[in-house]
Amino acid sequence: MRARAFTGSSFGIFVPASVLVLLGLLVIYSATGADTSLSSPFAKQIIWLLCGGVVAGLVIAAPSKTFQAFALVIYGMSILLLLAVLVFPSGIGARRWLHFGPVHFQASEFAKFALVLVLARTMSDRRFRRESLQGLVLPTVLTGIPFILVLVEPDLGTATVFGIILLAMLFWSRVKGIYLFFLVTPLVSIAAAFNLGSWLVFFALLLISISEIRV
Repeated sequence: MRARAFTGSSFGIFVPASVLVLLGLLVIYSATGADTSLSSPFAKQIIWLLCGGVVAGLVIAAPSKTFQAFALVIYGMSILLLLAVLVFPSGIGARRWLHFGPVHFQASEFAKFALVLVLARTMSDRRFRRESLQGLVLPTVLTGIPFILVLVEPDLGTATVFGIILLAMLFWSRVKGIYLFFLVTPLVSIAAAFNLGSWLVFFALLLISISEIRV
């Protein structure tokens, strides 16, 4: 199976990402007093940048079927890492980091990548029923597991990102907008509860949505 080509759309992502990386390096270089020793934050950032570049190259070169085949395995690993954060806390307060010797990372960042893979695999399946509410059950459950685990850490901001990932991928998989509205109704209802007029508008939209939903 051939590797994926570096297409125009990939180039459109590469250029702004490179600009952001260069700006970040300039900020670190300036903030550290132009210190370029091997122990400086600037040098460490360069090392991680090179490592990230190698990983990015491997990801681009790998056939897409590879990610589809290992999506569930990667997702399972991410859930185990999130559980490890809760079982082996790194300190007092929020439990967000895992430590493996000199390497420290947030399991939730890996979980975002894993969630994208497993949702893409699920929604590309021919059995995925995007035209009915039942088709949203599995993607919602897959998103809900890391959402709850990250929320327990606690990290509400990162947990919210998982919900945004779900909505974005459902949107791009052409799920009906009315179903997306149905998914966000709990959050919208909380926000609308502070104003009677807003709540009445929301309640009317909810009734319309329920009347048009076909299970």
